[in-house]
Amino acid sequence: MAVAAVVSSDGVWAGHLITNPDHSAGQIRAMDIHVGDTVMFGTELPSVGDGQTITITGVRVTRGAPGLTLRGARIYARRDFGGGALLGWDGDGELDPHTRPSQDLVGATLTGPTDYRRFIMFEFAVKAPGSQSIAMIDLRYRTEEGERQQPLMVAFEVREGRGT
Repeated sequence: MAVAAVVSSDGVWAGHLITNPDHSAGQIRAMDIHVGDTVMFGTELPSVGDGQTITITGVRVTRGAPGLTLRGARIYARRDFGGGALLGWDGDGELDPHTRPSQDLVGATLTGPTDYRRFIMFEFAVKAPGSQSIAMIDLRYRTEEGERQQPLMVAFEVREGRGT
């Protein structure tokens, strides 16, 4: 029996090396979020199978409200946040991720097992008022076998966003 492999319209094969595709959730319920603001959501690094190595080549939202636009994704060390992972940031407080050392997720090489000393922050620009959410983010990565893509199921939400 032949097994059909899934290939995207641009020739990228479906990946399987990320072992926790039902990933993480974050929520910001701030009344002070306005169109034009930036918000960030944190999540653990993707789990990569033991002994496997991937290099992240792209990140894009594939299921989400058009009122949130992905600006980037960066990797941070827990030690730079007092040993914990920052789950969300809405522009307030002294834990501004922009003031901490970080590495762009795109271009990062991840090797299994998962490194729990680091985490990812996805940054979004708020483009519309009201509640907005992101439900799926695709990660593209390269292995020895070639380019792959794999979705991460997420639950990121901004509530109560206001107009300008």
